Amino acid sequence: MAIAFGVAVAAAILAASGSALSEAHLLQFKGHGVKSLRVFRVSGPSTVFWTNTGSYFQLSTGGDYSYEAAVTSGEHEGTTFISPCLYSDVRVRAIGAWTITIRPGVAKLGTPIVFSGSGEQALPPFRLSRPMTMYWTNTGGRFQTIPMTSRREGVVSSGLHRGQANLRPGRFRFAVDAVDPEGPMGNWRIVIR
Repeated sequence: MAIAFGVAVAAAILAASGSALSEAHLLQFKGHGVKSLRVFRVSGPSTVFWTNTGSYFQLSTGGDYSYEAAVTSGEHEGTTFISPCLYSDVRVRAIGAWTITIRPGVAKLGTPIVFSGSGEQALPPFRLSRPMTMYWTNTGGRFQTIPMTSRREGVVSSGLHRGQANLRPGRFRFAVDAVDPEGPMGNWRIVIR
């Protein structure tokens, strides 16, 4: 899948012959190192797909004070959720060459609901029709779930490598932050069942 995605992104970027392409609600950016992106609008819930050739990739919005579309990772590819909005202050900080593709829609969540990643990532919203438990594991020294709605169930701030939290029925949206300023980024996994 990663190879097919990379080929599709490379073909689209070559066709664009510019820094961004808006075609059928698809946005694409490419660069190397540090770059501020041009103003863009996301019209519906979408997914950011990113690749990076180096050892560090960060995507931040709102002058670094927002977890919206947040990414901080040592991986070479990943995804993050992005809400509908006009974005005017988006920055990329990376070691290496990178690509960003924003596609409408979000992946359908299964049963159980599973998320995994490295470092920092905004998760897509999900709804629970009954009480469930969120189980999490993390390899790093810090694991946090930051609520992106007014709900407080499931908020975690821990230096442990595993834990759980009870979730009542309702709509949830979190950002995960497993970036330890004094140690390696955590690889984490969340299972809600």
